[in-house]
Amino acid sequence: MELYIRHWELQRVAFWARQVLGASTLGFALVCVSACSGNTERTSECTLESDDLEAHITGRWPVTPIPVALQAASGFTASEIDALDRAVQIWNEFYFSSKGFSVLQSSDEGSVFVSNAALPDEVLANGLISNGSFINPVVIFKQTDWPASYGEKEIARTTTVNNIGEDLPVTTTGVLELNYEFFFSVGQKQPDLETILVHELGHLIGLKHSCGDPGQPGCGGSSRDILQAVMFPGVNFSASSSDANTLTGEVRTTLNSNDQGRANCIY
Repeated sequence: MELYIRHWELQRVAFWARQVLGASTLGFALVCVSACSGNTERTSECTLESDDLEAHITGRWPVTPIPVALQAASGFTASEIDALDRAVQIWNEFYFSSKGFSVLQSSDEGSVFVSNAALPDEVLANGLISNGSFINPVVIFKQTDWPASYGEKEIARTTTVNNIGEDLPVTTTGVLELNYEFFFSVGQKQPDLETILVHELGHLIGLKHSCGDPGQPGCGGSSRDILQAVMFPGVNFSASSSDANTLTGEVRTTLNSNDQGRANCIY
């Protein structure tokens, strides 16, 4: 099967610097919490723990679906591509049932998008949208040399740039980085990649964590719905059934009512 049908060539457009609010950076850190499964029921209502939209949402993309591409040089395997496809499908199935549209696109006719972008900063410095259409995709990078400023316990990081908007900031560009230095690789902890991607794509769409971010309640003593959310800022690790020396991450890919209710407030 032809894996790569569309190769995005990075294009450059100018930003209106005075409109930029700044980059929002959210990630998935190593935090031990109780493993649990989510609620499979669907909701189409906007529900928040507080009335402050921006305590829960970083911004809203002005165009959907948001194209997501893998960095060509990162060498993603077939199983990693499948994990991305499933993660995208989880969000798209929810938004299609709730709002009637797909919010993300990572492939065309079964073939995944790839990008020639060399560095995350290159993606963030160049616009993804021009004249109401995407000209560049959000790019996913494998980082085998994880920046020290991020912290080695951070499994992944999603960064977006948001401009001033009416009810919510307008997201103009973004990038997703996976920590392949301290996780995923041989001899390191093995998170469930699909779980991590569902969480990070939630950030890309516009969601903040279910708790613990500025303006939100702390995670300690939070409701079960908050603790069980895909967007909870942590993941459990336990000994692998096949190798006691390998720690594997929990699977948490079902959008519960906290994830869904807040996601409904974005689009």
